[in-house]
This record gives sequence, structure tokens and C-alpha cells, in this order.
Amino acid sequence: MPPSHPKLLLIKRDKIGDMVLTTPLLRLLKEALPNCELHVLANDYNDWVLSANPHVDHCWVFPRIRHNGKLRLGSVWRYLKILLTLRRKNFDVVLVGNGSESHRAISLGLGLKGKRTIAYCKKTVKGLSDPLPEPTEGHESRRLLNLASALGINVGQAGVQPEFHPQASALHGAETWLKRNDLMPGAYLLLGLGARRQHRQPTAAQVLRWSQLCHDRFGLKTALVWSPGTRDNPLYPGDNELAAEILARQSPHILPCQDGLQTVVGLAWLARCNVFPDSGLMHIASACPGGVVGLFADTAHSSSPDMWGPIGDRQVTLVADKAVAEMADEEIIGAVARLIANTVPGVA
Repeated sequence: MPPSHPKLLLIKRDKIGDMVLTTPLLRLLKEALPNCELHVLANDYNDWVLSANPHVDHCWVFPRIRHNGKLRLGSVWRYLKILLTLRRKNFDVVLVGNGSESHRAISLGLGLKGKRTIAYCKKTVKGLSDPLPEPTEGHESRRLLNLASALGINVGQAGVQPEFHPQASALHGAETWLKRNDLMPGAYLLLGLGARRQHRQPTAAQVLRWSQLCHDRFGLKTALVWSPGTRDNPLYPGDNELAAEILARQSPHILPCQDGLQTVVGLAWLARCNVFPDSGLMHIASACPGGVVGLFADTAHSSSPDMWGPIGDRQVTLVADKAVAEMADEEIIGAVARLIANTVPGVA
């Protein structure tokens, strides 16, 4: 067992969705060890997920030391300075926040010189006090929760609902966009196009039909968001071509939004319902009051919702055999109807 007032550090330097899936573990640690001092080591593109998290006492932010393949010397200096500061904190426990073995993260955790270091690991690593056998199945969020078992915490009944609270700037951006488009909170569905692989995206024809059906059946407009940029960009592929094809039809029910990530996050929070392909925003939306319909496809060759899908009681996950383009309209609209029936606008 840890001391009565333990100082804990959780390392989580992955993408936005990975940080969202870590929030049930943060809640469990604080509930099981209410006197603990809980720190998180994040990076400068996922730390905002925890900006209003009530369970985190301090969030340390590692800067990206490379951008577009180039080393940023100023970031290297800040990185080393934070590393030294964390070592001096003398943490009682360092948890490597990965649901599977990560040699890089384990090396970082050991380098912080905590009294104990907890991580999934397949073989003996010098200095690793609490190696846990890597799970062979289960959702990433449940795998992360299981790290707490090394502290004697009962994880069997732990809740998996992800937790997120938007920043004031995100809500302000969303409210500004809504006012500009003469919309009220809860009067629209937020539909995202962004996906790492094209087979996980809806087609333009599907988006047009879904928006018409959501308007006819639920009285909702569709706020359309997408990753800016062209499809052939090797570093940051975007969805401009698909968005342009949709908007060219000039549907009165579709309103485009390209006001930046935080405005999109605010819109997800205020939406009556969200629909997103597998992405970080899908996980953000699963923690929002209206919930999310998560779209997956070809799970034999890409991520499976069994491990990486939205989790909790505000989500419906749909899986196509080969591509989202195969999904029937009634399947999507039925999922939206289930979310609307089981969520309360504005109540997270």
C-alpha cells in the first residue's frame, strides 16, 4: 500500500483520445486515495483535455521537441528542465499510463526516480518495481484502470465513463459560432469527417442524406466539421475535398464550421448529439452531454472498438464490414435516436 498521503505521477503523452480514456483512472485514484497528490505528465497537444479535471492536482507539460521533423532547441531545454524538476519531486509512485508495454514510456518513468514505478511489461526491466503482465484483451480504458490494482485498489467496480470539461474559451467560441448561425445549444447535430483512413469516413451523399433525415425526424441542423488540408498532404492529411463536395450541394440543413479545434470542442459539448469516425474528437464527444455515435470499419485491418471505441453510457458504436460507406441510413439515424432518448442536453 502507498503511504497515507502519497504523491503520484501518471505519465500520459499520447494523443487526445488516449488522454480522454485515461480519465476514469484519474477519478479512481482520487476516489480510492483521497489524500493523494495526483500529478500528470502530459504533452503540449493533449494537456488541455485535463484543464478542468477536478481530480488532477498538477499537470506538467512536456513540449514537442520536434516539429515537421525539425529539432526545436528551445523545447529541448524546457524538456530537460521539467525532467529535472520532476525528479526532485520524489514521487512515491510513478504510473506509466499505457494499456500495453511501451519501452519508451517505461524508460521515461524509471528516469523520474520514483520510489515505485508501475507499468505493463513482458519481461524483467531493471528498476521497475511493479511490472504487470500485459493484458491480452479488453478496452484500453479498462487496461489503464487495472494499473491501480498494483496499489491495492479494487478496480472491479470502477466506472469507465470518461470525464471532460471544456475550457471557457471553447464554450465562448462555440457560442459565438452558434449566434452567427442563428442556432441555439442543443438544436443541432455535430458531424465530423476527420478520420485517419478514408474507409472510416462517410461519403458526401451519406452526409447529405443523414442531415436531411436528422432535420425531418428530430428538427436538428447539422454542424459540419473536418480536418483542414488536402487529402494528399503526407504530414497532415485533411478533408477539404470531401467537405467541398458536400457544401457544393448547398443544403439548407448543413452549416460548416472551420473556427478551430477549441470551438469544435465547445460545439461538441453543446450539441444534442455527435457523430464522429474513430478519432480523438470521437472520445471527447463521448464525454459530452449529448454523447456520440462512433463509426468504425474494417476492424480486421485497423483499430477495433473493442479496444479503442468510445466507452461509457453516452455512446453508440457502429461497425461496418469494409467501409462506413456501406452503412445504411437507418442504422445511423437509429443510433442517433437512441442517444437522444438516453441523454439529457446540458447534463454531463
